[in-house]
Order: sequence, then C-alpha cells, then structure tokens
Amino acid sequence: MSVKPSVKIQKLAKSQIEIEVEISGEDMAGLRDLTLKEMAAVAAIKGFRPGKAPKDLVEKEIGGEKIDQETIQLALEKTYPQIIIDNEIEAIGRPEITIMKFAAGSE
Repeated sequence: MSVKPSVKIQKLAKSQIEIEVEISGEDMAGLRDLTLKEMAAVAAIKGFRPGKAPKDLVEKEIGGEKIDQETIQLALEKTYPQIIIDNEIEAIGRPEITIMKFAAGSE
C-alpha cells in the first residue's frame, strides 16, 4: 500500500530538523485494515483458524487501542524512510517522534 503524506520540514538549532507529517484519513484507514489483516493472520481466536475470524471479532479480541498502536507504527515504517530519502536528510540518530493527533476512523 502506498501512502502519500503531507510533509512540512523546519530547520531548528543545533542541526536538528522538525518534520511534520499528516496522513489522510483514507490512507490511515487502509493502513488500519492492513494491520488488522496481519494481526488476524496470527491471532488465536477460539473457533476459528488463524486468519479466518471476522474482522470485528478480531478487533474485539485484540482491542482497538492495540490495533491503533500497530497502525501508527506501520505508518511510521512506511513514511519516515521515504521522507528522509526524498528530502536528502542525513539522519544521524533515532528520531524523537510525537503523535500530535490520531483519531481512529476519522478523515
């Protein structure tokens, strides 16, 4: 799945850069579906083979918060490396990441 984020870059003091990324609700919904499928494939839901339980049951068993956390992680994995490459940023350390807003199911 391809994610097209809106990116704003601001140079800060001491060779630091602030990158603000906004991902559309549509893209996040797609990432959430992908996350749910991946989690359902390995989830042990009584009465169902792995990957065969209905999505709503998987979400209930795993928990929406856990799925949202994994969705955010997937979004970071899909966007951060490409932003660094596209903007020719030489990252020398791990990024400090702050989620400013995440609203599950919103646009």
